[in-house]
Amino acid sequence: MSEKQNPFEEMQDEQIRTFFEGPADRKIKARLDGTMGTFRLLGNIADVYLNRFVDTMVGMANGAGVRDEEAEADQGRLPTGEKKSNDDSKYPNL
Repeated sequence: MSEKQNPFEEMQDEQIRTFFEGPADRKIKARLDGTMGTFRLLGNIADVYLNRFVDTMVGMANGAGVRDEEAEADQGRLPTGEKKSNDDSKYPNL
């Protein structure tokens, strides 16, 4: 006596058999992966370079010399109130 499968189980077995078969599905998936990879690359480029470009254009339009985060950082410079006067020093800019 062989047991007959439920119609839903038959449909599930059919889907499992045909899921990885079919070259058209593989082509579609490969093209979609390629397209998404291209969009991901363009998004990364925009994230890195577009922000700096916009800041540069805004700075040029406003006449600002430095960005906000650069203005807050010391960047190794002496504070404005404590200037040294070492004219005979080897490195007078320090």
